[in-house]
Amino acid sequence: MSVLEPLLDSLLEFLTGRRVTVVGGSMSPTYREGQRLVVSRRAFRRRQPARFDVVLLAAPHGEDREDLKRIVGLPGEEVTLVDGLLMVDGNRTDEPHLALAPDARGGSFDWRPGHDEYVVLGDNRSRSNDSRDYGVVALRQIVGPVVR
Repeated sequence: MSVLEPLLDSLLEFLTGRRVTVVGGSMSPTYREGQRLVVSRRAFRRRQPARFDVVLLAAPHGEDREDLKRIVGLPGEEVTLVDGLLMVDGNRTDEPHLALAPDARGGSFDWRPGHDEYVVLGDNRSRSNDSRDYGVVALRQIVGPVVR
């Protein structure tokens, strides 16, 4: 790798990154309403989405909006949310980003994402429309991850 390659990659990311402003409180306290973020449109060409990536995605069912959500379930996993506790393949998964935002909605949810499908949830679970409402999301619906 040449010395210029990381610099060129950073410049390209800056030029092609999507600037977005947070609307609503579904990702609070991680992101505040009105906060400005940059979303990479190129990142998932180089790597697969990972657990806990915060991503911008096209809202399901053809709605004319985009949502910020956190990936909590990956293709081929058994993902369960029971009264706010996230289980992946039968193992409890800690979510340190939720320390200040408990899930007030409660309930029990199960997902089995297929190839190129993901489970997404908002960090403010009591104020988020997410996979609990619209199911898994396809990779093609994901614009990219928040990079800053």
